[in-house]
Amino acid sequence: MYYCRGDSCRPGHVLAARRSRDWGDAIMSKRIAWGACILGGLSLAGVAGAAPPVAYDDWTVSAGNIDSTTSCGGASVVSCRTLAADTGFLYEEVKTTDYTYLRLILADSDTDGAPTTRKFTTETYIPFATEGSGIRQGIASKQVIRDPANNFELTAEVQKADLRVNTSIASEAFSVRLAQTLSDAEMNSGFNYENFTQYPPWYQPGLTAPDSNTVMGERLDITQDVLVGDPGDTTKKQVFDARKRRGYEGYSPSAWWGLLDPITQAGGVTFADGTSVSWVDGEDVATVWFAQSDNVNPGASGVSVAFQRVDNNSSATSGQDVGFDLAQPLNPFVWDATTFGTEPVFP
Repeated sequence: MYYCRGDSCRPGHVLAARRSRDWGDAIMSKRIAWGACILGGLSLAGVAGAAPPVAYDDWTVSAGNIDSTTSCGGASVVSCRTLAADTGFLYEEVKTTDYTYLRLILADSDTDGAPTTRKFTTETYIPFATEGSGIRQGIASKQVIRDPANNFELTAEVQKADLRVNTSIASEAFSVRLAQTLSDAEMNSGFNYENFTQYPPWYQPGLTAPDSNTVMGERLDITQDVLVGDPGDTTKKQVFDARKRRGYEGYSPSAWWGLLDPITQAGGVTFADGTSVSWVDGEDVATVWFAQSDNVNPGASGVSVAFQRVDNNSSATSGQDVGFDLAQPLNPFVWDATTFGTEPVFP
């Protein structure tokens, strides 16, 4: 890898260059083609797939010990070396074909099996710079908490710096991704959130800060449907759905080599009263939908209720509709699947 500025390039490992007896050997000729500099600067961003450098969850637990043999035998992994290990704990050096990383795995060790059967797992990667390897920064980490008996699962992922740009897929270049599900006989709920932070303009690996906390895009979904009658009564129900979209996914709308796709895509909706809410790529938009079946409230006065509102927060425009005593199912009044995803339905 080379760091490029102006019409010159500098090899990736600055420390090794400083130790060189001949500084001139470490500084590339200014006559090097500018195109070669660009290719050097893009070496991280051109990789398909996503962080981490080795796929998550490619290990097992056996007799309380974590065995990562399967992930250490792939085509992209040169070797693994255990640095420390104990029951439910593994800390190791992982050498891939392009870099060396430190991997930490934590897991409950109550039973044997794959990571997807564990009640708790954490897997984290950080770059481990060695002489001659170049400079990389960042972290890729995933934590999962499960309660199978109560159909609960929470997943949290964090990716920062150079381990975040290790992808050519904009939606996988997230900084934070959270997902939670909970269900039982009378309720289903879900929470999904992810954001994308912006790299500095004209970022150069190793020479400038590789990431920022400036959120340039986010996606949020909150869903819930509940049976509100007596136990066993499946006719009385409520549903709530809220979604928000803003900005761009990827890692830099202003860097010349950046990866960028709009989370909010140009579109809009028109309500029955003629009110239209439209948006362009990247704007901040949201929708909220609530519906309730016709027999929730006691007595003859019980009627169905449905409400929906759509907001373009960027242009300060909005529209809404509400209805009573409507035929079921009480699905949303309007919907833009391109921006908000699959339309919810009344259960």
